[in-house]
Amino acid sequence: MASRYTHTSAPDAMLKAQSELDRVIGPLCRSPHWDDAPNLPYLNAYVKEVLRWRSVANIGGQPHSNTSPDCYHGYYIPPHSWVQGNVWAIHHHEREFPDPDRFYPDRYLPGNDHHRPFPGEKGYMTFGWGRRVCSGQALAEQGTWITVARLLWAFTIRKYRDPETGAEEEVDIFAYTNGLNMRPQPFRCEIVARSEEVRSTVVREGEQALRDLKVLEGESRYRMSTFYQQKKREVAEMPEFDEKGNIKMVKVK
Repeated sequence: MASRYTHTSAPDAMLKAQSELDRVIGPLCRSPHWDDAPNLPYLNAYVKEVLRWRSVANIGGQPHSNTSPDCYHGYYIPPHSWVQGNVWAIHHHEREFPDPDRFYPDRYLPGNDHHRPFPGEKGYMTFGWGRRVCSGQALAEQGTWITVARLLWAFTIRKYRDPETGAEEEVDIFAYTNGLNMRPQPFRCEIVARSEEVRSTVVREGEQALRDLKVLEGESRYRMSTFYQQKKREVAEMPEFDEKGNIKMVKVK
């Protein structure tokens, strides 16, 4: 959701990322793949900025505990204290991120006037730090990359326009829910396919994905069924599936 928020609030960044995608993907009738990432430096910066600008968790990662007493900026921290990082404050500190409320992917590109060295390897602390960093970090990063890349490649996302007056509806970048995890408040926008070729590719790849997942879907449904839960200790062999992914036969003792 945060990425769609950025598309409407920072259209210049969206257009720049789309230009890079068009240049790299070119006339190929396919959507972006993970293998394209090394050739998409601006898109990579865009995804980093999504993760920094509006991290899902305001207080990132698991809480930590110090094994020995410490003193930080005049504050005494007894051993075995609950220590939690403030990700929002870290990601919106002017020292590392000038003009922090601005969605500006260029800040991650060397040579930019907003570029600053950051103590973390990735340029953000969205998933926590240390030995208790989020175990799903790699999955979340790749999922975010694929989602952002394919949305930008396939669609133009813009501010909602009144059908009668044509006036654009402004987006409040601070209209977010409160809590440890946050998400944008409901907002209106327009999502339009960038071309008929793109529309056809999206439909074709979607249909192919459904065919590829059919067998797995059938197995998942079987494994979630009450019958399987009752009989799983008796099952001698895996169920056999037909070409449509439906269970054909189950052998039990």
